Amino acid sequence: MTTNNNDSFDYLLRTQFSFTADDPALANLLKGIADQKININAFAQLKGNDTNYVRLVVGSSEAEAPIELQSVRRILRSLKIRFQEKQVIQIIRLRAGRAGQIDDIYSALWCKVEVRSIYIGEKTNVYVDSTDLDQVIAILSSENIEPCS
Repeated sequence: MTTNNNDSFDYLLRTQFSFTADDPALANLLKGIADQKININAFAQLKGNDTNYVRLVVGSSEAEAPIELQSVRRILRSLKIRFQEKQVIQIIRLRAGRAGQIDDIYSALWCKVEVRSIYIGEKTNVYVDSTDLDQVIAILSSENIEPCS
């Protein structure tokens, strides 16, 4: 896990699991994760045509442990759920209740990189899934972030 701490942009690189599952499989997965006492830090689910499209990040808001990742992989495989695993950016320390923060992030990125998803996790952490994480980090770390027009 990589971390950055500067005045304008604090982030961690986290592991995202993405997959599709029907309702019983998703329920069994969530139960399996809970039974292992693994925290789900971020969860995004969209349903279409009886299929759940899911993205999840496990661990605390500060870190993920290799044993937690291994356990989630094992549970997914035991349920025969095909999944993808990739790095996403966890933006930390956004102030709760401040309007426009998601707009600020999306408006700075959409014309420069492909933003696959933005979703919220615990403690108002925001997760960004993009095709080019290095570019996202460079853009959001800039002193003067220029919104797309």
